[in-house]
Parts: sequence; C-alpha cells; structure tokens
Amino acid sequence: MAALDLPSGLDADAGTPAPGTPRCAVTLTFVAPKVGFASEAARAVLGEVEVVPIGLPPRVAVRVL
Repeated sequence: MAALDLPSGLDADAGTPAPGTPRCAVTLTFVAPKVGFASEAARAVLGEVEVVPIGLPPRVAVRVL
C-alpha cells in the first residue's frame, strides 16, 4: 500500500497513528517530511518516505517550514 502525503489516521505533527492506520510500503509526501515522521510510532506505518517536489520555490518553503 502507498500513502499520498501521509497515511490516513497519522497525526502529521505528533506522529501518532490512530487505531486502524494502514502500514504502508511507501509514503509520497510533498515539499518536505512532516514533523511527526520523526517519531518511532510514525516510522512503523510510513514505510519508505519519498519527498515529491510540487514546484514550491525553496525560498518560500524555508519560510513556511
């Protein structure tokens, strides 16, 4: 299974998966990994994380992140 942006049920900030959050083989996330991806609980459901560019200029991404 693959996730787009983050697996359904995963808290992007805390990295806490809700009951029933699928375990993915790969997560395609946009611009940058989410803060919560660093948690051990999140890593258990994320699979391989690949960051996909969406055309956001780096100078804007730095301000937002």
